[in-house]
Amino acid sequence: MTPWVKYVSTLLLGIGVTLSCKNSEECERSRMEVARIWNKVKDGANRRRTRDDGTIKSDDYQKKWSRIQNQAELVSSSFETEQVTWGPAAKGQKQLQDDTSDLAGSNDPANLNFARLLDEANRKVAEFEKACR
Repeated sequence: MTPWVKYVSTLLLGIGVTLSCKNSEECERSRMEVARIWNKVKDGANRRRTRDDGTIKSDDYQKKWSRIQNQAELVSSSFETEQVTWGPAAKGQKQLQDDTSDLAGSNDPANLNFARLLDEANRKVAEFEKACR
């Protein structure tokens, strides 16, 4: 092999390693951002479940928000470590979509805010998955 071929090969390998490391760091930052936003979803569901606005909460209300909080916890935990568990995350997201489908048409600003937060979290997951999976 001629010296210039070795030089070019080494240079290309170095560029490939650098780009790979950069992509890995960007993916880690993205994963951490996804984990943070899902923690916000989980905390938001807890606030909705336990909110004290002077009204008596029905058992159905309590069960619904407890289920939403549990699913948000499942999705959140899927992104807590570098080894993302995509299957449980997707299942939790699907269940949350089913459980919160009525929020977008709500007159309650807190429900609308939660629905927007959930949409943002799902968008972040889709972006992360597209770039890093």
